[in-house]
Amino acid sequence: VMVRCRGRFIEVLLAEGRRRLTSGRWTKPFIWPFRTVCDTYYTAGRPVTKADCDRTVAFLLEVAGSDKAGDWYRGFALEMIAYQRRTRATYELLRKYRSDRNGTVRAAARKQMAWLKKSYLKESR
Repeated sequence: VMVRCRGRFIEVLLAEGRRRLTSGRWTKPFIWPFRTVCDTYYTAGRPVTKADCDRTVAFLLEVAGSDKAGDWYRGFALEMIAYQRRTRATYELLRKYRSDRNGTVRAAARKQMAWLKKSYLKESR
């Protein structure tokens, strides 16, 4: 519901996400809204602002780099970014994580790079 409402609700969602991440309570039931912030299918065809989307991606990058989030959550944060932004820029962003010291993060980055290249970046073949 918060994603569909956009605007200040996205700010509240991000604030709660940061609070949970820093307290070590970044858990599965709470993460799903972050996967759909920038996706117009879930926002009733009304896209959020670029600024809201950028802030969401920045937060997901915080999750990917946080030792307070479990390994699966860190990798899934990269997956959520790729799901929402199927672009060359996302592919390049994931390159930074393909050699991450964390194996789960590294595997997620490589998997999403392959998915983007196969499905959305056909000109890169």
